[in-house]
Amino acid sequence: MDESSQRARRRFLRWLTALIATVALSAVWLSGLAALGALPDRYKAWTTLDLDEPAGPFDPVKRLKLAAFPACLDALDDSRARIRTAEPLSGPNGCGYDEAVVLERSGHAWSAPQPMVMRCPLAAALYLWERRVVAPAAEAHFGQGVSEIRQYGIYSCRTVNNRAGADLSEHAKANAVDVSGFVLEDGTVIDVRSGWSAGDEAGAAETAAFLREVHAGACGLFRGVIGPDGDAAHADHFHLDMGRWRYCR
Repeated sequence: MDESSQRARRRFLRWLTALIATVALSAVWLSGLAALGALPDRYKAWTTLDLDEPAGPFDPVKRLKLAAFPACLDALDDSRARIRTAEPLSGPNGCGYDEAVVLERSGHAWSAPQPMVMRCPLAAALYLWERRVVAPAAEAHFGQGVSEIRQYGIYSCRTVNNRAGADLSEHAKANAVDVSGFVLEDGTVIDVRSGWSAGDEAGAAETAAFLREVHAGACGLFRGVIGPDGDAAHADHFHLDMGRWRYCR
């Protein structure tokens, strides 16, 4: 074989090798796409958060997207919650809210002193907390579900802890809720004030453990969480908000 033929043969072999490698890589790529498509949406970072699905590895990123009102509305509309949009309110001294919803039905019944008007991300966080934290914790500690969650209120035009000269509370923006207790399916009342620290009475340890679990679980879903160990003003409830600052006390 002359030198010209050898060069032509080498060029052909290089081309054939490159072709085989391209075909192989394409097959791997297509297989990967097929496998990725078969994954549940909670394992895909680009999909919308499904509030009724178990938590996935990209949940923190997906929850950030709920800060946009349309995305938050879509997520709640696709869940088992029932909401309607609330009219904006412009209150005195900077109080008020917009991009809010009325939470008409959630994971549990709520004992509410007023319609549950709140900013949309707070409604989504509450729904997730009920399904992913409160319900499993009640089953684990008491062997039954929660029939009702008790709360003191959401919107209130006031400063933090009603202190003169303090910043506006997140309640003044319909961006916080104060949870005071839970009612189990058998009628047992789990009160934050009396149940937070375990006493000697029967069931006290389980009650305290349940309350501490739902408090800790809230810290992963809300921006701000304060419980009885936070300060005296929160001795009888959990403050849960979706404000600017992140804290867990």
